[in-house]
Amino acid sequence: HKSQAKVFASLAMATLFEASARHNNKDVVLKATSKELLVLPATRKSAAGAVLHFDDMFGVEPQQRFKGKHGIVIHAVLSSRSGSRNAKKVVFLCDNEEEEQHLLDAMTCLIAGVGVGEPLPQRHILVLVNPFGGTKKAPKIWAKVVEPMFQVAKLRYTMIETTHAGHASELAATITPDQYTAVCTVSGDGLLFEVINGVFKRPDWQDVCTSINFGIIPAGSGNGLAKCLKSTEALESALHVIKGSTTGLDILRIVQPGCDPIFSFLSINYGFIADVDTESEVYRWAGPARLTMYGIQRMLKLRKYGVKVWYLPSHTAVHHPEITQKPDVPDQEAAAKFHPRHGPPVTHPFPHGTDPTLHGWRLYEGKVVAVELCNAPWLSYEHLIAPYSGLGDGHMDLIIMDEQMTSMKLAGLMLSPEDAKHVGLESVHYVKAKAVFFQPQEDRGVFNIDGEAVERTEALVDIIEQAVNVFGPADRKSHEWEPEQLPGPGLNTHTVHERFYHLNAHHTTSYSEVSCTVTCTHTFSNEWPCTPTEPLVLLCGTCFSTFPFPNPHHCSATTAPRPKRATSNHATKTTTR
Repeated sequence: HKSQAKVFASLAMATLFEASARHNNKDVVLKATSKELLVLPATRKSAAGAVLHFDDMFGVEPQQRFKGKHGIVIHAVLSSRSGSRNAKKVVFLCDNEEEEQHLLDAMTCLIAGVGVGEPLPQRHILVLVNPFGGTKKAPKIWAKVVEPMFQVAKLRYTMIETTHAGHASELAATITPDQYTAVCTVSGDGLLFEVINGVFKRPDWQDVCTSINFGIIPAGSGNGLAKCLKSTEALESALHVIKGSTTGLDILRIVQPGCDPIFSFLSINYGFIADVDTESEVYRWAGPARLTMYGIQRMLKLRKYGVKVWYLPSHTAVHHPEITQKPDVPDQEAAAKFHPRHGPPVTHPFPHGTDPTLHGWRLYEGKVVAVELCNAPWLSYEHLIAPYSGLGDGHMDLIIMDEQMTSMKLAGLMLSPEDAKHVGLESVHYVKAKAVFFQPQEDRGVFNIDGEAVERTEALVDIIEQAVNVFGPADRKSHEWEPEQLPGPGLNTHTVHERFYHLNAHHTTSYSEVSCTVTCTHTFSNEWPCTPTEPLVLLCGTCFSTFPFPNPHHCSATTAPRPKRATSNHATKTTTR
């Protein structure tokens, strides 16, 4: 129920349909707008009016005859006083069969999202149920929650239970838009991972992704994508599939030498989180809590891995595409190893055989506890890893926990993994990127891609923007945290090893002034000490933005040193840098 003021505000919208009925033994007037069904009292002496949102309704059917009464039953997912959402029935009675049919036809169209009297959309959904995944509850969730809702909504569907690993990929490789308008999985993230990879390895992947939408009903142990879509319950997820509202989803592509590319919609992990997700398989019976349980066990013996991570910052690629999209690649043989066999051409190839910093790339080199490449903010129900990430924002979030991360710090983070307290720590580097080239320096560890273990080798990761459409709420918030709060160069990225020159360096020979136009408008008088010998990449000492020197000057000046960590002198209570 809503206040009269809100009801009258809704009345200001155009009325698409109006009828009289009885509800809870009271005469009411039903008025439908484009978004809501208003239930108004027939007389002013009656109770206050109420509002039903069409986004919450998933079906309507005739009222079963009781003592000759006519009417309709609206099926909707409504909030209770405790805040939980449950499937409810709302009954409206009519005087005769003609009024019942009139009301039934109108509500059927409006719930389907079309105008009264317009033809209903024809949909056919392929439902894949994994009886072996996660907590093994998928068949029960399908039979008791999802299928009854699909039947009430009069959705045409075909259900197939997967029988072996890779079965979903095999099915996705053969479906056509003539057969199905959507593919929906009832499982964890792993089954949708199979479907996505089966689709993108087809030559007609673009036609399939344009014509077919994808959905996920959470029935696994992690359910990271469902959490990002605000669909943590099967009831809500099924409602989103029925309503048909979608949101664009980026896809990460991982290219390794001599292998078919792998496509990811969630995250690519190396180090701590990859170890936890892969090695905690023995605790799958515990559901989402398995990650926390094994994470505590893994922290007691924290592993550190040597890596080289080259990355192309998003702010550089956006503001200076001329130096990042088509770099010179002298070593064509090395570049050919990372030419993808499937999907679109690489937009930002790694410049093998040349200095990558001249093309906007930056390097992190050293020991790490974990490296995360995230396409979505949530890794599971409980773990918020990349709060600045958006499902379809066109960027990947690179998060590096360096060797300064300790077991005690990790333990504190694991106590409240949903708060993302790791963001902003000195030992955590966070930056939005367009592409990443990963070079492991040790012969141990594995990649964990959307929960699936993959052999660790050199890998180029790029992004296919808005590649697929997934079912989700129409009013979903795109990011957990506002991305504008993240500096363009990222957090703690100025401490990585780089070959950049400070704009505010003071030398003897003066050239023209240069303005930092990437994330600030600082202007500096640039002076160089000697005759130019190598290309310059400038680093703004104020906002740490990087961009090429606008004139073809060269310089042999020494590179800017890496800032030292603050050290404390406990005896004198002073801090030096």
